[in-house]
Parts: sequence; structure tokens; C-alpha cells
Amino acid sequence: MLHIVVMTFAALAIFFATVVNMALKKENQKLSIIIVIVAAVIGAFFYSYGYGVKIENDFIVLARTVLSVSGMFIGRWDFTNVDDTELFTNPVIYLVFLIVHFLALYSLANVVMMKLGSSLLRRLRILLLHGNDLTIIFGLSEESIFFANRLRESWKNGEEPASILFVPDETDNALLAALERDGWPYRTDSTARYPKTRFLRSLGIWEGDDNRKITLYALSREENLNRQYTAKLLESLQKSEIPAENLSLTIYTTNVADISKMQALKNRYGYTDVNPFDSHSLTARLLTLEYPVYNTIRFNDKGLAEQNLDVVIAGFGSTGQAVLRALVRNGQFEGSEFHAAVFAPEIYSIAGHFFTVYEELCSNYSIDFNEYDARSMEASEYVRAHATTLKYVVACTGDSERDWEIIRAYEKILGKHCEQVLLLICGKGTVTRVGSGSNLDIVTDIWRNETLNASIADRAAKAVNASYYSAEDGTPEELWRSCTPFSRESCRAAADFTRAYCRIAGISEKDAAQGAWDLDDELLENLSKTEHLRWNAFHRSMGWSLMPDEEFAQRAEIYRFERMKYGKPMIRIAKNETDRHHACLVTWEDLQALSDKENAITGKQVDYQQFDRDNVMAVPALLRAFGY
Repeated sequence: MLHIVVMTFAALAIFFATVVNMALKKENQKLSIIIVIVAAVIGAFFYSYGYGVKIENDFIVLARTVLSVSGMFIGRWDFTNVDDTELFTNPVIYLVFLIVHFLALYSLANVVMMKLGSSLLRRLRILLLHGNDLTIIFGLSEESIFFANRLRESWKNGEEPASILFVPDETDNALLAALERDGWPYRTDSTARYPKTRFLRSLGIWEGDDNRKITLYALSREENLNRQYTAKLLESLQKSEIPAENLSLTIYTTNVADISKMQALKNRYGYTDVNPFDSHSLTARLLTLEYPVYNTIRFNDKGLAEQNLDVVIAGFGSTGQAVLRALVRNGQFEGSEFHAAVFAPEIYSIAGHFFTVYEELCSNYSIDFNEYDARSMEASEYVRAHATTLKYVVACTGDSERDWEIIRAYEKILGKHCEQVLLLICGKGTVTRVGSGSNLDIVTDIWRNETLNASIADRAAKAVNASYYSAEDGTPEELWRSCTPFSRESCRAAADFTRAYCRIAGISEKDAAQGAWDLDDELLENLSKTEHLRWNAFHRSMGWSLMPDEEFAQRAEIYRFERMKYGKPMIRIAKNETDRHHACLVTWEDLQALSDKENAITGKQVDYQQFDRDNVMAVPALLRAFGY
């Protein structure tokens, strides 16, 4: 009896292994198609011959041939109807006919087993999700599949792997086939699409599970679906008492304020790491990270820029607006003047929101908005006139062919000066550096783990935030959970600019991280002034403006009242995050007077200029936290 049981299980194991192996080997699909065609052709020839000899009615011959050939594929044996004809008395022909029948039956069995194997393999892959950290990718598109494959590549390069489950937002057979081809598990059932605690349990996530990290990438092209899925999954995670510090979210959305409600705060459950993005803003950030503007100008040994920064932007849709904001916030250096020229027809008609929200940005920086096509005579004349000073040209019209046309035209206009200018094209989710001379074009896309993964993307920002506190205040993760969405964005901007100080100071990032950060007084002061210029530009690029004197006085009164009533005031006099007003949006020279003014009210010893110096001196520690 035991022998029979062992043999039974062994046979089943071999059978299921064979089925799964057939599903894995995609070449079996092509082989099955070839076998079907060969068997059908030969079978049709043999049966039409046999019936044609025995039956005079051509219509009946055709009908019976079709039925018999069809029967071959389900194992029906109609050979006895024609085996007495002359052709089949030849044993070789008879053997060929037997083989054709077998191949027909095999092809059907192969399809059935592959279908069974595909289903079994998908269930096996889902079962293997249990135990590891879990990554859920909601939304099925070519980009999300490409991103998942990038994640797999990052695991090969040493990053810690996680189990990935796709939850498609729609049924697209071609894309589902691509998931099968690439070996990704997916679920299309309602339990997965509208995730409840039962969905979590089916993935091995039980109540109070504090061992597994859960990362959600909400990448559907439909923003509303992303928000709905994110909110529903968060609700189920909270019911299952999964610790907030184990949760990470990356979501495609243009409504950052709405998503900030799902961010974990000190007394609110949510996703601890949140990376809301739209392709336009992330493309602009990628632009400044891969091709930072500080690499386009010279600095002297005292940290002063020796050249001005002259920029041209072709196109002013969503991407062009994001590019301008990014360049302004990252293009301010002591000793340098920033100037940008934007070319786009009907610019004031398509970008009214920008001019309203970022009024301070437009009024405080030298930006020319030109209602001309970037291919116009006016734009061409501008490029020719500034050929010796231009450092940065970005084409982002939203039309790839037009962008290339613009860049190629500017190359000819710039002539010998082309080598000193960065020529870039920003598409939707990609940045292309156009090669000059013998240099090849370089294309970089946003679909990378280090760009989209909230935990990785914010690693440097967390270090920046922690640098503002003492070790007794908490760990970087704890302090990050206390950060408001705006403060997080501010830390990201500061982290992105950290390497600029090494370039300006003429000290390598490696040496700086190892402590070679001995700055003389003049160099430190100029770097600190650059830091304040960057801070001002960041706030204005986020829609902030200078706090009026009347508001400062009102907040000072509230401060005195709270101190008298509660002992510890809650209000910050100089910063109004609700209305986006800040008293520090002044020149470096005016910071000292502001510090004295605030200290006279609070009795403290605030020194806003020293804050900038401290940020510069923190560069080595930040670089070490970044991984140097």
C-alpha cells in the first residue's frame, strides 16, 4: 500500500513538474502551432483522398473531411472509414497517418497542459510571495512592467529583493501575456482590486505582522484609481494592525495635497514613506540630478561663481513649467546672475495658473517669457545673440519631433559654441542629453528604483532632516514621521543640492565625506550665501512669498499670548505654512536684522545666517549618510 502511495505522489510530482516546465518554455507555444498546421494539412489531404475515392458527392466529401480532421485533435479515430482505399494499403503511408493522428492529439494536449501549467505556475508564484517583503504594483502598463523588470535588475546588483505582485487596473490581454512572459505573478480578482483584510491574509500578512515591509506603487494612468486603491489598502492595513513604519507608498498623482492625508504623522496612521509624483515634476527633478546646472559654470577658490547662468526653455506646458521651477531653485550661486528665456506661443493663455501661483518666482528672478515659437526668427536671434553665454537649453514642447527640430536648429546657430552648452530634451518621463561632436545621445528615464522607491528616494532627505535635530530628539525615521509634507519637500531639495557645495568648494565628494572640509572664513561665507539663495529660490518655486510686516507683528502678538497663557508658544513667528509666507525671504544682508527683531520678541538667540553656515558645515555628515 505504501509503495502505491509513494508511486502515486511521484507520478503526480513528475506530471506537475512537466506541466510547469511546459508553461515556462515559451517555445512550446510556437511548436504547438507548427504541429497543428502540419497535422491539419496532412490529415486534410489523407481524408479528402479517402473520402473522394469512396464518395461521389463533393459536398459530402468536404463535410466529412472537415469533421474527421477536427476529430483528429480530440482523439477520434475515423481512419476505419478510409483504410480500405488503395493509398493506405502501403504500410509506410499507414505509419505516417498514425503519426499525424498522434501529433494532432499531442498538440491539443500540449495546449491544455500549457494552460493548466500557466494557471498552476501563477498560483505557485503567488504562493511564493509569502514570507518576503512585499511590493504591490497597482496599474498595468508598459511602463509599470518596465519598472518591475528594472527592480529585478537592481536585485542582481545587490539591492535587497522583495516579492512583487501586480494588480492590474484593467484587463489587457496583451499586457497580461507580457506579465506571463516575464514571470510576474498577478491577481485580477475583486479581492485584489478592492483590497480588504482577506486580500492581505491571502498573501500571508496576518494581524499584527511587524516583520514584513509593504511597498505600494500606485502606477495606474487614472489618478482617481490610484487614490482609491491607496486609501482602501491603507484602511485594510490599519485594520490588520500593520506598523506604519513598515509601509511605503509611491503614487502617480498631480494632487499632492490629497495624498499628504495618507502620510503617517506622529499621531496619525498612514504610509511612512510617501513619494507622490507626476511625470512632469519627476522629469524636471531627474534633469537637475543627472545634469546639474552647477556643472556648467566655473567657480573660484573662494566659492564665487565666475560666470552667469543663461538658460533657454522651449515649450511651457506642464513639463516646461516644472523645468523652470527646478532650474531656478538649483541655479542660484553667489557671484552669479541667473537668467532664463522661455519661448512658447500663447504662453499666457496656457500657463495662467503658473503666473498666479508662482508670482514671486516670476517677479524676483530674471525670466523673459516670450510668446514666440522656439523655431521662430525671434527665438533664433536670441540664441545667436547669447551664443557665448548660454549654458543650458531644454526643449520640452510635448512633441518629440518638434523638440529634435528645435535642438538641431540651435546646434547650427551655436556653431563652435555648442560644446559649452548642455542641449537637453525632456519628454514624458525621459531626459535626453543630445550629444555634440563625437558624443552619443544619452537617454535617462524616471522608471528607476532610486527615483520612484519612496524609501530609497528619501534616504538623503531623511539625513538632511535629522541634521536639524540632536540625537536625543529621535532616529531619522522617527523624525521623518513628524515632518509635514512641505518640510519633506524642502529636505529633498536640500539633499539634491548637497553635492553642489563640493563642486563649488573644489573638494571631491569622497574627500569631503572623509572629513576634508576645512573651509576658510571667506569660502564658508560665500557657500552660506549660496545656501540662502538656494533656500529663497526653493520657497519661491513652491509658491511662497515674503511675510508682510503687519503679519509678522500679528504673529508676534500671538506668540506673546501663547507664552503667557501656556508657557510654551506653539506658533513660529517667521513662518506661516498655511498661507505660505516666510519672513526669511530676504537678502543675506537683511537676515541679521530679522534675527535681532525676532530675538527681541522671543528672548532667544536665533541667528538665521548661522543656520545657513551650519547647513554648509553639515555636508560631510550628509554625504556619509548618503552612502559615501
